[in-house]
Amino acid sequence: MVHLLYVATLLFWTLQNNEGKLHNVTCPELNLCACAVRPSGLDVRCKGVGNVEAIPEELSKLRGQLVSGVQIVNTELRTISAFYFETMTIAKLLVQHCSLESMDDKAFSGMGPMRLLDLSDNNLTTIPSALRALPSLSKLRLSGNKITVLDLGLAHLSASLSQLFMDRNLIERIDENAFRNFTRLSLVDLTTNKIRAIPRSLFRDMHTLDVIRLKDNHIEDANPVLKLRTVRVLYLSKNNITSVAGLPSPTSSSLRVLFLDRNPIARISAVLYYNLEKLSVQECDVASLGVYAFADCAHLTELTLSRNRISFIPGTAFHKESPLKQLVATDNSISTLEGTFNATRRLQIINLSFNKIRDITNAFATLKELKTLNLNGNLMEFVADMTFGTNGNLKNLDLARNKIKGLGKHAFHGLVNLDKLLLDGNRLLVLNGSLSFMPRLRHLFIEHNQLTTIEESDFLSTPQLRFIRANGNNISDVRGAFIHLKHLKSIQLEDNRLQHVHRLSFFSSLASLEVIALKGNPLFCDCQSTWLLSIVNNGTPVRNPKCTSPARLHGLTFLNVSEDMLRESPEDCDSRCSCTCQPDKQYGKSTYVRCSNASLSATPKTFPSDSRLIDLSGNNLRTLDGTLIDTVPHVETLLLSRNSLSTLSAIDVPKSLKRLDLRNNRFTRFPTDAVIKLNLTALWLSGNKWICDCESYDFKLWTQSNELVIKDAAFTICAEGSNPHLYGKPLVTVELRDFCLLETSKIIFTVPVFVLLIIILSAAMIYLKRERQIKVWLFSRGLLCAQDNDVDKDKLFDVFLSFSSKDFDWAYANLIPRLEHEGFRVCTYDRNFKGGFLLQDIIQEAVSCSCRTLLLLTRNFVESDWCRWEFRVVHRNALHERINRLVVVVTEDIPDNVDKELLAYMRATSYLRWGERHFWDKLKYSLPRRDGRRRTSTLPPDSMPLSIIPSGLIPHVST
Repeated sequence: MVHLLYVATLLFWTLQNNEGKLHNVTCPELNLCACAVRPSGLDVRCKGVGNVEAIPEELSKLRGQLVSGVQIVNTELRTISAFYFETMTIAKLLVQHCSLESMDDKAFSGMGPMRLLDLSDNNLTTIPSALRALPSLSKLRLSGNKITVLDLGLAHLSASLSQLFMDRNLIERIDENAFRNFTRLSLVDLTTNKIRAIPRSLFRDMHTLDVIRLKDNHIEDANPVLKLRTVRVLYLSKNNITSVAGLPSPTSSSLRVLFLDRNPIARISAVLYYNLEKLSVQECDVASLGVYAFADCAHLTELTLSRNRISFIPGTAFHKESPLKQLVATDNSISTLEGTFNATRRLQIINLSFNKIRDITNAFATLKELKTLNLNGNLMEFVADMTFGTNGNLKNLDLARNKIKGLGKHAFHGLVNLDKLLLDGNRLLVLNGSLSFMPRLRHLFIEHNQLTTIEESDFLSTPQLRFIRANGNNISDVRGAFIHLKHLKSIQLEDNRLQHVHRLSFFSSLASLEVIALKGNPLFCDCQSTWLLSIVNNGTPVRNPKCTSPARLHGLTFLNVSEDMLRESPEDCDSRCSCTCQPDKQYGKSTYVRCSNASLSATPKTFPSDSRLIDLSGNNLRTLDGTLIDTVPHVETLLLSRNSLSTLSAIDVPKSLKRLDLRNNRFTRFPTDAVIKLNLTALWLSGNKWICDCESYDFKLWTQSNELVIKDAAFTICAEGSNPHLYGKPLVTVELRDFCLLETSKIIFTVPVFVLLIIILSAAMIYLKRERQIKVWLFSRGLLCAQDNDVDKDKLFDVFLSFSSKDFDWAYANLIPRLEHEGFRVCTYDRNFKGGFLLQDIIQEAVSCSCRTLLLLTRNFVESDWCRWEFRVVHRNALHERINRLVVVVTEDIPDNVDKELLAYMRATSYLRWGERHFWDKLKYSLPRRDGRRRTSTLPPDSMPLSIIPSGLIPHVST
């Protein structure tokens, strides 16, 4: 009671004086210590004081001052004598690393109230009795000493002490009454001691105890602390605990956080702490989990099982409505995830790195709240389509250091919020467009794969991408890859096979680009790299790669090469010319060759093969000798002004030429042949004495359809010609009729006549070649009538249908009904032949009584002797009467064993194929009709051949 009154009085005095005097607090003059004024009072630090005997006198200067803290460190203060801090009020006293071995029992006598005392890292072997003078002490640190027993030395602090730190001592024994009647103690830290057993009554009746730290001891039985009902956080890592037990009544436990790392726990059968929220069982050599290992932990949100030997985590191991948000199980032997996450639908963080997982298809389908997934260092070889289709909230995905060779095009479909993707250390050859479904992706790691190219399509749908690491691949081409990445800040392409990185491969503005790393690439240092020098000058680092080519720059660091050196292109350049490199708009380069005013009388013999512009102006050239065609077949611009050229043919210049300058030469005739055969876009002609006459007519025609090609048309003047009125006039103002009127009239008359003759001859040739088709077409449309010959006017039938009896059904189903519907009289064996006659006579009379014989050529027909005989009869009659009466219809492929005579006939004449286009039109045209009316026989029945029954006399048989 006296102590409490003393403390209250002191606090009241302190507050009263603090309000009025804090602004006037100043540090006294100290010789051994440093002093600083803090809002809470003076802060004094005595470090490395050599004269320890002078410290009490130094501290005496603080009497009567508001002192928030005194720290004595790294000073050989082996003992603290009595009344060392007499009449001083120090809120926090720290005596650290001072080799302190003992303290007088009255060392703190006469002091005001103290809140914190830190005697860490000294050589104390027992709890100092001097602490009895500090009844208000709430926080005590005795860490890093040599205390071996936790006895009753703290009993006098039972009413005030809230936190006790005795870690890093040599404690082997704890008195079971060491904490009796402690009413405010909330934290006890006994980490790194030699404790083997915990007295069962050590923490009894301690309702305020919240955190116990017993890490790194030799405890085997943790029940005395595991059964405490008030402790919320318990550290038991690095002990000798072999099993995880629970409480008979799990709901009565207050335990929220439990650390059991580095204990010899081989199996986790069941953890029965109902209210447990965080559990860590790392590096315990756990080989298996019980089927319901954590099923009773209804509030478990964080679980760590790293560095064990677990091969499978069953889905039933968790509570059926598990609130688990974080699962870390790195460095295990997990090979499959089938069913693991059936009950853990609220998971947000999963770390399963360094396991043996091969397949993750559908593994995370139920985890819609997942935000971070780490599968680093597993054995996956392929990521299938829609693997993450339901993980729309995922922000970080780590698939690095697997064996992934391929990615499904839709492997990352659904990851609309992904921010970071790690694919480094795999075996990828291509990205396969798999990045197209991550619009918010900002960080991409694809280094140390086997990629050979990065294409524009790879980043077409990742507009927010900012950081790309693609080091250590085999990339040789990145043309256009980054053109859509407006916000790109860093691109790392070190240790690849890139020879060029083009400016066209990036967004139009490089304002966001901060780093482009190209070190370790075989760079070809030419004009295509000049833009890199520009961004370096603007402050963007390129990590200073080295030039590999061309040979003249080999080995030079890129930043030591000037822009002029990059543009210079001396290879195959004539000594009288200068050759400079220019980047083009097709991810390449071209060379501009300037040989102007070099007194050349002949074209140089050597040019760079990629020359696009050649300037030969201001020389003495009289002709072009064909050198350009052989040496620079792709040149596009040729400047020949101010020379002595008088002629130019298409064979003198390459066909690739687009721009041609012929100003101020000795031309008199326009280069008609050249301009017609070349696809020019620009032509200069002024400064020549052009002759405008009939020979210039074709050139004038060309200019009318290419009026924008001649860039100096207004200054291209007619100097001579047959028409004096044209002298001095610009070519563009001269009309066609002014060149040669007579010839023009002939052309106007001759051309239409010539065209008409061509049309007539073409029509005649077409008619002769397609006469039959034309007649059939006209006949089918009623524009042509096919008349019977007079010799056939008394024939009984229009057509005799010859077919094999095996084709009976087909003939009656497909041919006969349609023919008779069209009005033809059809003769067949079964309907029109009388019985009792020889078959030879019947066939002869059927052929004789019919205008045409329709032969149905099938495989059955070919195999029938009578059918072949019918053909010969028809053929002989046709030869005798000189009238072709045979019509052949083929219903299938022509059989191989067709009669040679019939085959020769078919090759010599046309035959019809069943099902061909216009089949019925062609057939009707081949059969005789008389003015579109059906014929009737004029012969009386008794004068008809005996073997034939006219179709009109066929008796009707009712069924």
